[in-house]
Amino acid sequence: MTFNEAVKALHNHHENAREEALKAVRKASDQELHFYLVLRDTHSGLAQETRKAIAIAQMEMERRDHIRQRRLIYLTTALSGAVGIVGVILGAWFGSTLS
Repeated sequence: MTFNEAVKALHNHHENAREEALKAVRKASDQELHFYLVLRDTHSGLAQETRKAIAIAQMEMERRDHIRQRRLIYLTTALSGAVGIVGVILGAWFGSTLS
């Protein structure tokens, strides 16, 4: 299922069709999503279907950015905690050897 077919299927009232469409949107490449975001910024008079596709592409890009940001937060927290623990251990070792 392509991104355009997924956007059209999202407006279907069957629950299974919507779930499959959301999975297809999640599988869309970044290039395809960026195409719609650039289309939003460069054209003013767009059809209703295109505006829906742009909104869904923007929603998916924001979801992906949120996931990337959360991963970066966890990685930074873990790394700074590890550096802090190493600093405490080295400080204790230097303190005991110099005393």
